[in-house]
Amino acid sequence: MNVPILRTLAYAQINMHVLAAILATLHWYPRHRLASAMALALAVNLKISPVVLALSFLWAADVRWTAMFVASLIGIGAIPAVAYGLEPYANLLHNLRNSYGRLVSPLLLLVLAWKRRAGRSSAFEETNQRVSTLATPSESRIT
Repeated sequence: MNVPILRTLAYAQINMHVLAAILATLHWYPRHRLASAMALALAVNLKISPVVLALSFLWAADVRWTAMFVASLIGIGAIPAVAYGLEPYANLLHNLRNSYGRLVSPLLLLVLAWKRRAGRSSAFEETNQRVSTLATPSESRIT
């Protein structure tokens, strides 16, 4: 038996459950979209980091899967919201905004530019220029 896995399970860590949900998402994707979306929504509700995997479905422009994922995310997230209120979610958003607020705008610009990649390199270059302007501190911002 694998000692790190046993230790993770003995300490009641959530990582193995999140991994199982992510693997179920990938396994069920083509044939069982609803189950796949629900599995990733469960993983995101247990630990926020798997939300990055939803970007691959946005990239593939699978609107149906994305809609099921958002609905599942809200549905699964409603369970703790009913039990504990919305304060934990407000704290999460506050912490994310304080920790990663400067990264959100450049990442959104990159994703939007990448989606418009179909033969329009000028749109990508323009957005890339905006991102580099946002990412590097200018003299006017430094006090």
